[in-house]
Amino acid sequence: MIRKTASVVLGVLILAGCLTGCASRGKRDIIDPQKKSSGKRSVFAVSKDVEYDTGDVQSKYLNFVFESTGKFCSDYDGNIVISPASLFIALEMTAGGADGETLRQFTDVLVPGASDEEAFRFAADYYRDLAETGDIKLDVIDMICLNEDFSKSVYEDYYDFVKGKFDSEIFAGIKPDEIDAMINEKTDGMIPEISSSIDPAADMTVINAIVFKAGWKDEYYSKEIEYDQVFTQNNGAEQKVTLLKSLEDGYFKAAGAKGFMKYYSGGRYAFLAILPDDDSIKINDFMASFTYEDYLLFLRSFDGSYEVEAYIPEFTVEYSNDNVSAILADMGITDAFDPGKADFSNMTGKDLYLGNIIHKTTITVDREGTEATSVTMIPGSTMGGDFHPRVEVRLDRPFAYMIIDTETDIPVFIGTVNNVE
Repeated sequence: MIRKTASVVLGVLILAGCLTGCASRGKRDIIDPQKKSSGKRSVFAVSKDVEYDTGDVQSKYLNFVFESTGKFCSDYDGNIVISPASLFIALEMTAGGADGETLRQFTDVLVPGASDEEAFRFAADYYRDLAETGDIKLDVIDMICLNEDFSKSVYEDYYDFVKGKFDSEIFAGIKPDEIDAMINEKTDGMIPEISSSIDPAADMTVINAIVFKAGWKDEYYSKEIEYDQVFTQNNGAEQKVTLLKSLEDGYFKAAGAKGFMKYYSGGRYAFLAILPDDDSIKINDFMASFTYEDYLLFLRSFDGSYEVEAYIPEFTVEYSNDNVSAILADMGITDAFDPGKADFSNMTGKDLYLGNIIHKTTITVDREGTEATSVTMIPGSTMGGDFHPRVEVRLDRPFAYMIIDTETDIPVFIGTVNNVE
């Protein structure tokens, strides 16, 4: 039986505006969208043909990735897993309706140093790139659910923007249980219920979900599964875990940590393990100060002359944060949450502002293998008879990890494990 390493993340933005409640007639179409009447030229229309330096804009976005990760990890002792990609796409969908200082703050935080046009074009290109995978399941799902009356005030070109650049489905007057049913179906049952987190008075809800499922490129054999091993938490408490042992090519050691990379089927995506050298430091404290520059140092420290005896515990993490608004405000997106300052005039003539923002994530990592037709590396073998020195990296104490796109080095998921569940 083929078993899969699976991860799913759901990022939700909830916008509260000037109306009073959500209609409940369950309609699935947009009624009489407004033509653009403000006389402004939408940034997303300007950005259609903008050219940008891909590497430069990616590096700007990665500053957001690691700054936001640090905010999530700060002053929190539990296991964490987030998807910067989900947050970014949902926020850029929302920013497409912003203007003035509100739009400037979105761009300055999400892609610092880029122009608005570059940020929108990069977000759309990144969405398309995430959706194009053949060897694994990586689905990106975008939805906008609106109060039926409010849907009539939204400009037609905003609908064109979210549908054209992010393939977003748009629903007017949809019932909460219908939202749950669609999300449950689109995430293969991994997020069965979300509507209880949505303010029933919200006029508009922007939803992004990313579903990732992949088998390991190299299968774990029964002799590589070690039961009843010890995982030591930061407080010294010990727990019994199952460790998965493999031999991986290449060793990372920089920025106060060591680690290895284990590939998923197809070789484009990989699990990057990061184990601090100092076993007394709390892993969330370590990641709270782990910058984009540290990440680059870590990646560039790769030494292919080493083989790594790599040990990964089987684990599951469920994480939820319903106060992402405070994190973003601390990073500089403030006007969007202020009813007196929010400017979403490229979306609607109504006085719309951002309400609560919710981020929910579930990840499971275990021994699951790949189909027999996949390329398999047998542990302990060498390539071409060359000698490779060997090191051991045991994730038997708190560690961090990322699921990264190895073609771009952009993390899709980032997490920490303080205790194994």
